[in-house]
Amino acid sequence: MGDDEFPYWGRMPVEIQQRVLRHATFKAIVLLGGTDRHNRALAKAQVRSRVKRLLSSYRLPIREFLDFMRRSKLGNLRLQPSVGLTGRYAYSRYRLVMDRPTSYPDYAYQSNPESGIKNVWTYLEQDTGQTINFIETTLPSVTPTVFMFHFTAVMNFISYNSLVSAYPELTFDKKCLHNTYRYADNSLTAACKAKYRARGFEILENGEEWDPDHDCGAEPNCAQTIRFIGDNATLRFNFTDDLFAPPDVLDPEVGWKLASFRTCKEDDPHRPYSGFSRGGEGGYLAKSLLNWLSGTIS
Repeated sequence: MGDDEFPYWGRMPVEIQQRVLRHATFKAIVLLGGTDRHNRALAKAQVRSRVKRLLSSYRLPIREFLDFMRRSKLGNLRLQPSVGLTGRYAYSRYRLVMDRPTSYPDYAYQSNPESGIKNVWTYLEQDTGQTINFIETTLPSVTPTVFMFHFTAVMNFISYNSLVSAYPELTFDKKCLHNTYRYADNSLTAACKAKYRARGFEILENGEEWDPDHDCGAEPNCAQTIRFIGDNATLRFNFTDDLFAPPDVLDPEVGWKLASFRTCKEDDPHRPYSGFSRGGEGGYLAKSLLNWLSGTIS
């Protein structure tokens, strides 16, 4: 942030700068953090404060919980509005309210060859009514499951020291890609689509709706592009005090490609393409039309 554009910013006391940043968007904070060391420290402090407020809203012990995530290599699989974690950690204020197979017909999380989800436990905070979903995954690495979700808007997570977003450019612009090979939505996907539209997201069916002139298969926001968690398009923001500490992405070797029901440049309304997600610790998840044709998913 140059003094020519914002001549008074650098002269403000840090306390006032932080108060201003409380009202800034996450996108603005990340961009500010890329300007110089001082602003990087301001951005880290602001993001760290927001993470702590999120955990506090669930009445979780912040230091102990983040340390638990570090030791267990776990991640908060949803930035908002609920907390979803891989593992089984119950804070004393919470009680178990649901422990049943995820294949249950009306359950939001489905256990099938495409989801990477084995089981889910739901805990209820007795005073506030807040719930935490603890997700047990089918693969040794937890992060491949993130990239099998229906929409890129939820392909974000918090590790013990970092925020990670697979599609930050789309997410900051309140847009998301639909990760599916199906032309028609089932009831669960339709409900998810309605939920994210209600939150202000525009749902795109392919990269052409984002950029008609993009390079299909190379543009990061194209469903045909193979992505990696360490690529330049993924946001990895370390919010600790250490300016040079590497962000913890849980599994640095994760790669994925979204599924799509047609390519970006073709007029064919339904030409399905499979998607996949794989982790560095072994295992592979496929979002494929063959699963549907074989009857293994509904």
